[in-house]
Amino acid sequence: MEKNVLVAAIDFAEDFSQICYFDGFMREPESMSTIYNDKRYLIPSVIWFDDDGKRVCYGDEAVKCGKSDKGMMIENLIELFDKNETVSVNDIEYESGQLIEKYFSHMFKLIRENKDMGKPRYVAVTIENLEERMISLLYDILKQEGFSKENVCVISHGEAFLYYGLSREKELFANDVVMFDYNRTYFKYRRFNIVRNRHPQIIDTVEKDFTKDMPYSLMESEAGRKNADSVLSEFVKAEFRTHIVSTVYLAGSGFYEEWMQQSMPFICSRRRVFKGYNLFVKGACYAAMEKAGCAEYKDMIFKCGGRTGADIKLVIKHNGSDKELTLSKAGTNWYEAGAKTDCITDGDTEVRFIIDSPISGISRNVSVDLSGFPKRPPKTTRIGITVGYQEENKCILCVEDKGFGDFFKSSGVVNRKVVDIKEYL
Repeated sequence: MEKNVLVAAIDFAEDFSQICYFDGFMREPESMSTIYNDKRYLIPSVIWFDDDGKRVCYGDEAVKCGKSDKGMMIENLIELFDKNETVSVNDIEYESGQLIEKYFSHMFKLIRENKDMGKPRYVAVTIENLEERMISLLYDILKQEGFSKENVCVISHGEAFLYYGLSREKELFANDVVMFDYNRTYFKYRRFNIVRNRHPQIIDTVEKDFTKDMPYSLMESEAGRKNADSVLSEFVKAEFRTHIVSTVYLAGSGFYEEWMQQSMPFICSRRRVFKGYNLFVKGACYAAMEKAGCAEYKDMIFKCGGRTGADIKLVIKHNGSDKELTLSKAGTNWYEAGAKTDCITDGDTEVRFIIDSPISGISRNVSVDLSGFPKRPPKTTRIGITVGYQEENKCILCVEDKGFGDFFKSSGVVNRKVVDIKEYL
């Protein structure tokens, strides 16, 4: 990696967002304070418009302005986008995506202005859930900010957790690594372990949602806090009996409340425990660092939300025998996975694929028939084959008739097959 390459990451969350950066002269990524020489890392995910439409504020300044009677405060940007809502400000209708664009524009302004860092070359954004509309929006925003697709990535909080955990000292992930994430929106438990007797190594993850069992409203009363402590304590005792845990990370504002009288002593018993806000943004920065040329994770397959779980291979004939051409690899972000290729058919009635999981070792055959394709002499039909993903576990296999140059025009026939990866593996 070049010493002067700047890498940045943004954790975009419903309540607070954060920025992290790294260059080749630093030992590890650093969280960026919004105030020079101060420790103000949390940036409220809010926007404020004044009443005459001449002034727009973001983050801490927006919160400060929102305390006055004038203007309009807009928060819960992710929820607004998920619901596809619009907001009327001074008789102007803003789509929720436009508001997020404005917020990110402010975030990149902070990055450029902080310590005169300038524009980063590689950027990662991490969000809690990888929903297709949000992913598309964020890639569009990054493109508008001048970043090429090859230099950016969008990852889930679960994946950011893996990057962060694997970047620590090796003794911290000698056994299982656990994270509890408790904030005003949700309470989630994540655990990963390394399947070390495989090559490449499999980073296996488990995620459980305790939001209904431990809503943040429990923090509002003494009885609620005791209830939360009891629920967490019982879960930890049962979970840690069956898993050897080296390290525990506590993330989110919920762990800055005073309530863990029973559970904390057990969590800390013979384990390293860390508490902080910046785990996800630093993990995302390690993902951006990988884009920039770091190779620490090249022999690992991440099995987590947002990553594909299987290799998709095309079966082709070469010198009279079957060969396999990999079009999509396991452990790839599903919205980036897939490939295109062209082939010449030789009287074939179907196109054969193999769904192969390096994680489970299971392999299955699947085919797309060529029914509806024009009948032509052998080796006079060119087909276009496309593999892509609709969502994390739904792969689309597409075969298109492309004709054969000036001899046979394309019929326009396209056959598709939707493959639910879970059903095959």
